[in-house]
Parts: sequence; structure tokens; C-alpha cells
Amino acid sequence: MKLGTTEIQVLDNGRAHTGTDLEVYLPKERILFVSEVFSHQIFPNMRAAVPSEWIQTVKNVRAIDAATVIPGHGFVEDGPASLSSLAAFQQSLDVIVAEATRLHASGQPVDEAVKHANWGPYASWTAADRNAAVAVQRVYDELDGKLK
Repeated sequence: MKLGTTEIQVLDNGRAHTGTDLEVYLPKERILFVSEVFSHQIFPNMRAAVPSEWIQTVKNVRAIDAATVIPGHGFVEDGPASLSSLAAFQQSLDVIVAEATRLHASGQPVDEAVKHANWGPYASWTAADRNAAVAVQRVYDELDGKLK
């Protein structure tokens, strides 16, 4: 669609934080607003997420020719820094899913897994104290086939 002379694309690159995440892209300006797909230095809130799908959605978003990415939450950075932060967010998702998967494979129940999880540098991200337990539960649920 167009607003004056500005082309605006509304994109669906897959599910992330919720099942209805959409992005807005301004191709001429190469600015990508990613809504709930990316929260800058905030531990991922997986309350309604399918973890593996969120990782794929971030990969899809990263493939777009954007010079600047605007997160749904957290502060906004300049172009190159925003792209780097989006990559770091993807890495946080990868680490969280891998760690929860490791704990699941060891047979630890969710409450014990949360106590023993090693989130590395993401443990200090905003909301880790309240989002980590939910993330472990969602990964366990996905591994157990409970998510659709």
C-alpha cells in the first residue's frame, strides 16, 4: 500500500511472540518494524510462542533487505547496531531453546530445570527473572508435542 509517496508493506514472516505477529517494511527507506518478533535485550517472552517457529521467523526477518530494524520493545538503535542486536536476539532464542532442550533430555522437571539453566549472557537481560520459567515450560511443551 502507499501513504502519499511512501510504499508500505505489511508482512507475515511467521509466528514469534504470538500467533499473529506482523511486520511493516518501508522498502525505499529500508526500515523494518518487527513488532513482537524482536525485543531489544529483553529475555524472550514465550507465553504464547512456539519456540522453534520464533527462531525461524527471526531468520526470515533477517533475510529482508533492511538497513534499520525497529524492535517491538526496548530501545531503538542506528542501522548497523540494530541489525547486530537482532542477530543477538536470534542467538538468545537459540541458546534458550538449546538449554531447555538439554534439560528436558536430562529428565529434569520444569521447576528444577529453571533452577539449573545456564542462560549465559542472556541471564542479565531485562525480564529474565520472570520470562525464563515460561520459556522452559514452552520449550518442554513443544518437545512434548503440546503446542500447535
